[in-house]
Amino acid sequence: RTKHTTLYLYCSPLFYLLPSITLAGVIKMADICSITEYISSIVPQVTELRKHIHSHPELSFQECQTASHLISFFQKLNNPPTEIVKDIGGTGFLAIFDFNTKDNYSNRTIVFRSELDAVKVEEKNVMDHVSTCPGVSHKCGHDGHMAILAGLAMVISDLYRPNNGKVVLLFQPAEETGEGAEKMVSDLHPVLDSMLNDENTTIFALHNVPGFPMGSVVLPRGNSFASASKGMHIKLEGCTCHASQPHLGKNPTMAMCNIIQSLYAIPSLHVPYDQKAIVTIVGARSGEKAFGVSAGEAEVMATLRSTTDTTMKLICTHATTLVQGIASTYGLKHTITYEDEFAATINNPNCVEEVRTAASQCNFDTFYMDEAFPWSEDFGVFLKKTKGAMFGLGMGETHQPLHGEWYDFTDSELSKGILMFTTILKNSLETQVVSA
Repeated sequence: RTKHTTLYLYCSPLFYLLPSITLAGVIKMADICSITEYISSIVPQVTELRKHIHSHPELSFQECQTASHLISFFQKLNNPPTEIVKDIGGTGFLAIFDFNTKDNYSNRTIVFRSELDAVKVEEKNVMDHVSTCPGVSHKCGHDGHMAILAGLAMVISDLYRPNNGKVVLLFQPAEETGEGAEKMVSDLHPVLDSMLNDENTTIFALHNVPGFPMGSVVLPRGNSFASASKGMHIKLEGCTCHASQPHLGKNPTMAMCNIIQSLYAIPSLHVPYDQKAIVTIVGARSGEKAFGVSAGEAEVMATLRSTTDTTMKLICTHATTLVQGIASTYGLKHTITYEDEFAATINNPNCVEEVRTAASQCNFDTFYMDEAFPWSEDFGVFLKKTKGAMFGLGMGETHQPLHGEWYDFTDSELSKGILMFTTILKNSLETQVVSA
């Protein structure tokens, strides 16, 4: 007992993993420490992988080299994935570890997801792994997310292997545009489609979140983790005339201004107090720089956000109605299109509890938000198909913001992400220690 207590003091927080680790019903205390020791040993290799990916960013649906580099990494593992399924939704792929045998089969599948793409932001950092692609950089931390899944793959390969069931690492393209997850699902690839439609499948993801303590796990108090959003593009068409005789034309400028004011008013006038919505005008234009011409066309671009898909439908309905009414009042033609559409990311309560349990076992602090993050994540597309959860991983209170020119993923947090996913995996599937 004294010996075990001493090991507990040195091995915290991995002592808490004891109930989920099984090897013929019992596992040596020394093996509890082995997981942190192993993760620490692979951090340099995982960090090198992240920095390589960071230096070679690729935009949405262009992530060919990123996917290829990751696949090559997985194929070189001591115990590589059973199968790698490529070209789903474009550059997306699955790394499948299948531990089922004829005599030992489970229908349980646990999926861990990462994004592949970078953003259109010019990097201003001065560092060895600076982006080599002008105007493109990993400013949302997807390089870190990929590296965490790579580390999880190494844990599965070298340390702990489920007795049965499947572990799937899902890499999706084009998260930044909100198209990648939907494209993977709509491809109806038989492997992914059957997996997502199986009630025995669960899916998990994390997102790094600046502004929270390093290594903390961040969850909303409700089920909505990230907001739904849409880019609304309104075009107004009147007719031009000479600027000295505006009464002979149909200038849409006043209508444009009225639409902007009315859109801003939708959340306060039409959204119930217990729900949340935001309207942001991201651009507006009327006419051209021609001082002798009264404008004949205008456009308004706005981002609509809400914490639920139901509220999104509500604000879209009111936005459409007001545009139609204002355009009609001014005798204008109009069109409305939507771009960059994201569903709300709605977590499954049972899967959230799995995240809470894992955070407690890892002895990580958990922070609860009163409402969902206002930004959007297309992980919600997968959550419409199968149960799962997304959580935040704190990057530090003073960390540079997401999509900021100076942002870079904090490498010290890679081990914590790997440990969280490993713990969730071990709690979901019975595992054993890989023999030396």
